[in-house]
Amino acid sequence: MTDHEQANDNLDNMLAQLERQARLAAELAVAARRQRVLMEEGEAQPLLSHLDHRQRLIDAMDSGQGELDREASMLEEKLSAATEEQRRRVFALIDSIKSNLAEVLAVDSADSGRIASRLADVIGGARNMPRGGNPRS
Repeated sequence: MTDHEQANDNLDNMLAQLERQARLAAELAVAARRQRVLMEEGEAQPLLSHLDHRQRLIDAMDSGQGELDREASMLEEKLSAATEEQRRRVFALIDSIKSNLAEVLAVDSADSGRIASRLADVIGGARNMPRGGNPRS
């Protein structure tokens, strides 16, 4: 195998990893939006099932990140042998991953604010409840 063929194989492997991560990041963004809907509906079991699904997506992204990090460590070398179309594809996938993960973080941040607000409401309601004592018979 020539150096050029090896570089193309390496680039193809990196593209496959990027495509996988981009697909998972897109699924995670959809899952974040769905989580918001489930939280608003207030049904615990569907939300818990969804959170389990979302955690599996995160675990899948995490497991692929190590290999992608190794592939990306030689990004400049790989891109030097790439066509313009391949370079555009690499950067489009990276942008897609970043965009979807930024959306996930934004949704999660807003959701954590909602959770904190609801918790404060519950605590406030609990404070207004009469204090316990010995019940009178």
